[in-house]
Amino acid sequence: NRMTAPIISERQEEEFKQSFTQAYPDGKDFKSVEKNVNEFIEEVIEVSDGSQQVGYVFKGIGKGGYGGDISYIIGVNNDGVVQGFKALKHSETQGYGSKMESDEFVNGVKDVNISKGVTYGAGNKETGEIQQISGATRSTKALTNSFYEVAKKMGELSDKIQPLGDVVIP
Repeated sequence: NRMTAPIISERQEEEFKQSFTQAYPDGKDFKSVEKNVNEFIEEVIEVSDGSQQVGYVFKGIGKGGYGGDISYIIGVNNDGVVQGFKALKHSETQGYGSKMESDEFVNGVKDVNISKGVTYGAGNKETGEIQQISGATRSTKALTNSFYEVAKKMGELSDKIQPLGDVVIP
C-alpha cells in the first residue's frame, strides 16, 4: 500500500482535474474549498490559471426536473460569466430533457453573465438569460433555479459581483 498510495493519489488528482476542465477549460489548478453548501450546491472548487485565482467550478443539483434531480458542473469566472457547463447525471426524457447535453444548450449556457441573476427564455447572455430547452420547461426551470444559487454564492466569493437576494424562478 505504501508503494502504490502515491501513484493512486496522483491518478485520482489527475482524474479530478480533468473532470472540472470541462466546466472551466482555461483552468490549470483546481482545489475543493467547500462541500455541501446547500441543497443546490454539492461542492465549490476554486480555479486558478497557474498563478492566480480566476473563478470557481460548482458541482450543482437542479431540483425538480421532469425525471428528478439533475447533477451538473458549471464554471464561473470572478466577473460572473459562465465558462462551461456539463450535465453529469439525470433521468430526463430522451426527446426533450436530455437536450441539456446538446452542444446547442451547452453553448447557450456558456458566456452567460449570471452576476445579476439568472432567468431563462430566448438566451440573452448579457442579462443572465439561458436559452430555454424547447419542450422541457421543468428541466430548464430546475437548472435555472440551481444556477441562481450559484450566482448567489458567487456574490459571496467574488468582490466583483453584487450579492443577490432569494428569488425562485416561477
